[in-house]
Amino acid sequence: MNTLHKIGIVLVAFIALFLFSCKSNQSTMATTEKDNKTVFKNIDASDEEQILITIVEDTPLFNGKPADEEFRNYVNENVKCPYEYYAHGSFYARIFVEFFIDTDGSVTDAKVLRGFDPILDAEALRVINSSPKWTPGEQRGKPVKVRYVFPVVFK
Repeated sequence: MNTLHKIGIVLVAFIALFLFSCKSNQSTMATTEKDNKTVFKNIDASDEEQILITIVEDTPLFNGKPADEEFRNYVNENVKCPYEYYAHGSFYARIFVEFFIDTDGSVTDAKVLRGFDPILDAEALRVINSSPKWTPGEQRGKPVKVRYVFPVVFK
């Protein structure tokens, strides 16, 4: 093993030890984005600031059901692949879209993280943005904003 490899292993072990040794007393670690920088901070139940939560106690629901299968079905039923892509024979494209489920259940801030073609990217965003309202995720009984990264597949 080279020195860089050893340093990496020690660093990962130190972080894991630190995380497992922290005790919780009605507070939790959360991230928030300010000026395009991720900021870590301790929050407690009295914190009124809007916090972006990525792991929640109760995940958002799509049409009253877990989002994995139900939202995938919605996307597959509503995505329209332009005909010129079918003309190439077998065709496959996967576009990763980031979006947020806000505290009111609406889809916000959708953007393409990894695209394929501007036409297909726009179609993926159209379908995600046209999504009906979700049941928002909850943390400690309060609605919270939750981030999703979702693959939209064209085949």
